[in-house]
Amino acid sequence: MNKNLMVALSLGLLILAAVACSHQETTSAPVVDTLAPSLEPTATLPPSPPTERPPTESPSFPVVDAPQLLSMRFFDRSNGWGMTSTNVLRTEDGGATWFNVSPAGVTDLGFGAVGYFYNPLHGWLAISNPMDPAESGRLFRTSDGGASWAESTLPPSMGGRFSFIDPSNGFFMADLGAGAGSNWVGIYSTIDGGATWTPEYVPEPGMPENAGALPGSGQKSGMTFLDTSRGWVTGSIPMDNYLYLYNSTDGGSSWKEQAGPVPTDFGTVFTGSYPPVFFGEHGIMPVTLVGDVINLVIYTSDDGGTTWIPASAPVANAGRGELVDFVSPTDGFAWATGRFAVTSDGAQSWDTITPSVPFGDNFMAMDFVDTSTGWVLTMNTDNHTSLYSTSDGGTHWATLIP
Repeated sequence: MNKNLMVALSLGLLILAAVACSHQETTSAPVVDTLAPSLEPTATLPPSPPTERPPTESPSFPVVDAPQLLSMRFFDRSNGWGMTSTNVLRTEDGGATWFNVSPAGVTDLGFGAVGYFYNPLHGWLAISNPMDPAESGRLFRTSDGGASWAESTLPPSMGGRFSFIDPSNGFFMADLGAGAGSNWVGIYSTIDGGATWTPEYVPEPGMPENAGALPGSGQKSGMTFLDTSRGWVTGSIPMDNYLYLYNSTDGGSSWKEQAGPVPTDFGTVFTGSYPPVFFGEHGIMPVTLVGDVINLVIYTSDDGGTTWIPASAPVANAGRGELVDFVSPTDGFAWATGRFAVTSDGAQSWDTITPSVPFGDNFMAMDFVDTSTGWVLTMNTDNHTSLYSTSDGGTHWATLIP
């Protein structure tokens, strides 16, 4: 490889390492684990049924003025969750007002905190010890929009990822530590909403791996389960033109490498895959191709993830694969160096939108709930965060939190 390509690959490794493994995410700030590229990675579940709404007369939660959000997750034009370094928050008016709905006694989320929110009512807050993967953590769960929380034990981890099929059935990918080019994870399942967890696959880091193992090699970017049997783990490994993707068909107990084609139009590239999002059996999986430039390619599946095919149209200079958000099998958004790339045909083609606010390098996260309504979170060089909203698909933006 030439010198420019090696520099690009190094940049890609740094970018992916910053977002790929939950250990690294949770050691800097609490995060909302969306399982989707939007983050998060958005991993955007279909909108919740109309009955899944917080009560119109909520308990008198304290209002937090202009919170310094570090992550967010919206489900419709009104209802969303957010996290700061100290609080779990909820909004019922599209982000204009935020209520503190943190579990009682939890006043500092600190390192190792991950929030996962399935709909406006059901959410989980995991607090682990990022310095000791052998230590069990605390898991708080709510089914009433944060009005009350139950506490249970989180499997030992330094952080992790969640993927829930419904409010009862879900999975936790525990981060067991990282080494040179490796990231060991364990897979646990629950059938009671996280009250108890069953180990499905828990390796011993550094020990020989048997057939069916989820290898320690490679950095893990996340996990998605389509149902209680079928799941995927994504990530990266420094191998030329190699797609990092592992699949389970037995609820996470065993794993196999799932080969997929890598586009040859960009020469020698290093790839990073991100957790797929499913709309029924139709899957969307973002993949970054790091070469002389960084391209985003959307892989799609029409057979429940059995096969993955890269779409024909890439997005150039879209170096962060988690900044992708699909709201339907055909409609999606991607952030690419000062502009939004928008597709309405499942990533076969992209249009460009230049936002009214020059987000630039401050762009931190985005979340869309339909083709019109979305939010952007920014962070400036002083670590101050701001929240913006759009109602016209990303052209014009209003400031919600300066």
